[in-house]
Amino acid sequence: MRIPRSACLPLLAALAGLAAARPALAWGANGHRVVAAVAASRLTPEARRALAGILGTRELAQVANWPDHVRSERPWELADSWHYVNVDDDRRLAAVLDAAGETLEPDNVVEAIGYLTAVLRGSPAETEHFTALLEQAGAGRLDDSLAATAAAFVVHLVGDLHQPLHVGRGDDRGGNQIAVNWFGEPSNLHSVWDSGLVDREALSYTELTAFLEQELAGREAEWRAGTPADWAAESRQLRSEVYEIWTRTDRTNHLPDLAWQYSHDHIGTVKQRLFQAGVRLAMLLNATFD
Repeated sequence: MRIPRSACLPLLAALAGLAAARPALAWGANGHRVVAAVAASRLTPEARRALAGILGTRELAQVANWPDHVRSERPWELADSWHYVNVDDDRRLAAVLDAAGETLEPDNVVEAIGYLTAVLRGSPAETEHFTALLEQAGAGRLDDSLAATAAAFVVHLVGDLHQPLHVGRGDDRGGNQIAVNWFGEPSNLHSVWDSGLVDREALSYTELTAFLEQELAGREAEWRAGTPADWAAESRQLRSEVYEIWTRTDRTNHLPDLAWQYSHDHIGTVKQRLFQAGVRLAMLLNATFD
């Protein structure tokens, strides 16, 4: 029996709503591994030795997604706000960061990177605070190691920060509440940027890393600069192009219909942000351990 299109509308809307409710997981598994792989090839000998002492035989790419794996565990709800910073259109990023508070506990991705980098440096105040925070919440550690946990988060969060919708608007939860069609399937704008655009390349993370090295390494010097706050400002500046989604609307469910043209228009930005994140992650880790 053929089902009328009109009967499908409630189901499509429900599926889009479910997709919008999912937590933000920037870049997906492949993207985070790419960031880690780009960084790993740029570590100084000192940073490489220090990380080997912390992570053992694990590569950065092997721990890059651990913070997303534990997000569904109730104790790790303590780190939910570490993955993003909300900046509405009528607010300045600097004002949001200044208003975040003066306590040690981070309130957003920019603060979290600074906090966890301090833990990696062995800063007594942050190390003591992080230890107490995890113990109080009952949050498990990567390899039962405080330093390994901090390292995994730093690797992951630098990647998150370079995804434009992780410096998103609070009113739509960084695009999570903007339902779209992605190549005919219900999705949301955040998910398209997290994994949809990367996955459409149909490359392994090693293949994508090799491609980025070939295409973008010549611009590395200009990107090896700045602070997490600067990188967040870049992401915010890119938001306007991310939200350009109403050029074509599906006639059936009236959602923005994103497919080849949107992918063509934005995959270059995605690749650049992944490569920038890797270069800057290496810069951050080298400065931490050298």
